[in-house]
Amino acid sequence: MKKLIIILLAVLLINSISFAQTFQVGLKAGLSSSKIKIDNTVIPDTEKGDIYLSSGDPILGWHVGLYSRIKVKRFYIQPELLFSTSGGNIVLESDGNTNPFVNEIKLNKLNIPILAGYTVGKSFRVYAGPTFSYLLSENNYLMMIGNLMNIGKEKASIGYQAGIGFDITTVSFDLKYEGSFKGKGNTIQIPYEDSTFETGVRTPQIILSVGFRL
Repeated sequence: MKKLIIILLAVLLINSISFAQTFQVGLKAGLSSSKIKIDNTVIPDTEKGDIYLSSGDPILGWHVGLYSRIKVKRFYIQPELLFSTSGGNIVLESDGNTNPFVNEIKLNKLNIPILAGYTVGKSFRVYAGPTFSYLLSENNYLMMIGNLMNIGKEKASIGYQAGIGFDITTVSFDLKYEGSFKGKGNTIQIPYEDSTFETGVRTPQIILSVGFRL
């Protein structure tokens, strides 16, 4: 009887270890550097003359959430659920104004990356996949020369991520790039003129993460 119990416990232990190696769940957090890339745009004939819009400096963001990893030999699928902040600066200049106005835009999003990866050696990983984003909130206005200009943004968007990572026991480190297939905001509107202008706004970012396997 004792031998049978020992054998059953050994089988359960082996299965548990095998399952832990195949399916993992953990916490993830990190920092990002994002920049709003805007095609140089001219808004003509406003009250103060032409207005010129261009990309400014990147801003620092952060993210926190959960991840899971399903492994089949060296291949794996890793879905994530993250709350993240990102954004960037837009520079506005007008005719005759020597002091450009810099507006910082912050975006709070729910991100769901679904990454497919391959493990090289024991711990080094390469991966890529789509990421689905939903805009939760933002400071979505620009104030310049007394005019309120709204940036129109889509709530939901699809982008992509690609990166590298490595694991040390139960801790993982990742460095990845996120881009968008379509601009998250593609118009700027001046309400009093009841008109819009295409801008081609995109928000790529570089992301550094640390994960802790549970």
